Amino acid sequence: MKKIFLICFLASFISSCEQDESLDPRPLIVQGQYVTLDIKLYDKFIDATNISSSAFKGTLASPGGNIVRYELFIRRKNSIGNYENGDFALFRTITSFPYQLEIKSQDIADFFNLDISEVKQGETYEFLAYSYDSNGVKMGYTNLSGVVKTTESMKQGYRFKTGVELPDPLTYDTYKNYTF
Repeated sequence: MKKIFLICFLASFISSCEQDESLDPRPLIVQGQYVTLDIKLYDKFIDATNISSSAFKGTLASPGGNIVRYELFIRRKNSIGNYENGDFALFRTITSFPYQLEIKSQDIADFFNLDISEVKQGETYEFLAYSYDSNGVKMGYTNLSGVVKTTESMKQGYRFKTGVELPDPLTYDTYKNYTF
């Protein structure tokens, strides 16, 4: 009798340890239409001391695996703060993820019909992007929540910037939150 009682007790104890998913207060994770941009600290800007071979680099990813097209637009602000090309212009279209994004100063010079020597320290390049799913649904920065827009760890890939700057050899802190 003790054995039967012990077996019943253990069975009820084990079954009570199973978690009831309906009682979980956390929201379901939905694989939404989202693109991340993971930039390493030293790749956040174009090095003004080595303009010809320096580049802005990052990894673009679609965590939900549902992005079929990503359009990246650019505009250029010169070192005194004037926009050189007015509004954003289509810079690159990407159709597979993950994608190693690398924007060299020569790419920028070619896009804006400049000589590489015209790319100068203090310039800023602002990027705006849109992603599309297989149904043609468009997603952009304005569709993101305030938390996603402002939280660096979310690594949103819809609005960001880089520039031609002198590196801080000790910390590179200037570029920690390099967004606009």
